[in-house]
Amino acid sequence: MSFIFIDIETDDSDGFGLDPYRSTVVTFQAMTSAKKPLILHEPKNLDSLKEKLENNVVVGHNIKFEAKYLKLHFGVTLKQVYDTQIAENVLAGGTKPLVPLTDLVFKYFGVVLNKDLQRSFIPGDTLSSAQIDYALQDILYLPEIMKKQLKEIDRLGLQDILNIEMKAIPAVAWLELSGINVDIEKLKEIEVFVAELKKQSEETLIKCTFRTPANIGQ
Repeated sequence: MSFIFIDIETDDSDGFGLDPYRSTVVTFQAMTSAKKPLILHEPKNLDSLKEKLENNVVVGHNIKFEAKYLKLHFGVTLKQVYDTQIAENVLAGGTKPLVPLTDLVFKYFGVVLNKDLQRSFIPGDTLSSAQIDYALQDILYLPEIMKKQLKEIDRLGLQDILNIEMKAIPAVAWLELSGINVDIEKLKEIEVFVAELKKQSEETLIKCTFRTPANIGQ
């Protein structure tokens, strides 16, 4: 079993680049541990990579994002993953917000990534050399980041926690894609009930708060 480092760029022209149901994949980037990067422009399918992606450890930064797009658009189910964002959060003991990739690249390499082209990927447009470089930069640093994180995780004895977090990611991605069934009419009934209960509670609180001294104790 080997590692495959991946990232995608999506169409964010309408502001829906984070929503797999409203956006599309403009580029898919992948690289093996041997650092042989591959970039696919507007892939129609990932059939040739499906088996490898489903049977190896797939590494990414906020890999849940890629997992949802790959499942919905290409029928690829990521089963074993390593997320550099979650790993960094484990190292922080869950006390800090989830960090962007730019923070990790600067932390581990002292390099400032330029994200100016993040929203420049439009379906139908030809990729510029700058866009290609931008797309690849998000996977080129992942192997060494993972290596440094794992070394520190091993030193701190956090392997079990890391494993639990990583095993949960594919399930969470599936849950977010699937959503939940909601009885709208019942939800409206509950909303009315809660609103009335809130009103009654507020009235009771006001009465108790502004009782005159003569009424206290009665």
